[in-house]
Amino acid sequence: MVERIQNKFTRFLYLKIYKVYPGYPLLYPTLFVLGMVGYFKLETRREVALAVYLFKVLRGKLFNSTILMELRMCVPDGYVSRRRRPQLLAVPSARTNLLQRAPLTRALRTLNTVASRVDLFACSLNEFTRATYIISSM
Repeated sequence: MVERIQNKFTRFLYLKIYKVYPGYPLLYPTLFVLGMVGYFKLETRREVALAVYLFKVLRGKLFNSTILMELRMCVPDGYVSRRRRPQLLAVPSARTNLLQRAPLTRALRTLNTVASRVDLFACSLNEFTRATYIISSM
């Protein structure tokens, strides 16, 4: 329901910016309209918000002892080559769909994907957010 409201709003915003309503006579795809007005899908924004929160907890900007207890770093031994390097954070193996789609599990997967491209401990919050939006919107 919220996604439909966002789609209607972005079509209205497209009309105000480009003076053409994207619904008639040519129906523009929703992703095209979202991109033209500079918005992202709600699913992408939700994933980025989860990852940013976990990033802030990991970097010490926020304190949440429950989440900190769940974070487990994977430290490679000296014999692991670059090709077989483990992910930065251990993602719990999901035996159920509930755990597989849990917010913490999704955020850990997103952080591991971003960590393969950006150094999480050296980048700023803006760099991290930009990289997460790029990766999540693919």
